[in-house]
Amino acid sequence: MRAQTVTNQSGVSSKEDYAPNTEASSQSGKKCRLLCNPQNLLKPPYPQPKIPEMTREQARKVNNYFGNRYRRLESVARDKGWIR
Repeated sequence: MRAQTVTNQSGVSSKEDYAPNTEASSQSGKKCRLLCNPQNLLKPPYPQPKIPEMTREQARKVNNYFGNRYRRLESVARDKGWIR
C-alpha cells in the first residue's frame, strides 16, 4: 500500500497519524562519515582461537558422520510419512 492511498482513506484522522515523506527528509545535505579509520582500531585483548587443520582421515570421519546422520533422519522422516 502506498503512502498516497493511506492519506486518501478516511481512517486517517490527521496528518500526524502517518509517517513523514522520506524523500523530503533525505535531502538534508549533511552526510554521515566515520570519525576514525576502522583499520586503526585496537585488536581484541584475548587471543583468537586457532582452528586445527584436519587430516584426510579426520575429514572423512566427519563427512561420514554427517552423511550417515542425514540418511538416518531421512529414513525416519520417510517412515513417519513426512516425506516421500
